[in-house]
Amino acid sequence: MTMPLSMISSDRRFALWAATLVGASVLSSVALTCAVPLAGFAAVAALTATRRAALLLTGAVWFANQAVGFFFLQYPTDPMTLFWGGALGVIALLSCESAGLLARRFQGFAGGFAAFLAAFVVYESLVLAVTAATGLGVDHFTAPVVSSSSISAALRR
Repeated sequence: MTMPLSMISSDRRFALWAATLVGASVLSSVALTCAVPLAGFAAVAALTATRRAALLLTGAVWFANQAVGFFFLQYPTDPMTLFWGGALGVIALLSCESAGLLARRFQGFAGGFAAFLAAFVVYESLVLAVTAATGLGVDHFTAPVVSSSSISAALRR
């Protein structure tokens, strides 16, 4: 016999939702190696949870991604990799906050669209800013590189 979702307490429903997001993060971390869509997870969390819970969910998704990377995918433990891991966590939280701000400002489809757009723009802008600030160069952010990388990734599948 199955139990309707409405009969499950809100705490248990939230725990199930959190486990679903973290599980999706683990699967995407394995499938995409280091390209987990943290901005998307941040936007989904902001759209489906309270502000505090959304930030906690985003942090849990980021932590799961880092755990998979360091424990299973053998990310190097040099200072730059550790720095980027922390930076991506902060950037993901800022993306979640920006998505939440717009989701609360607009309702319905417009709110969802604005939340995803805000999360993506904040995430990519901050990754670009940190890349430029660390002196790594931003050549790999040009349109030809991004489009050829996307095409190459699609062809490898």
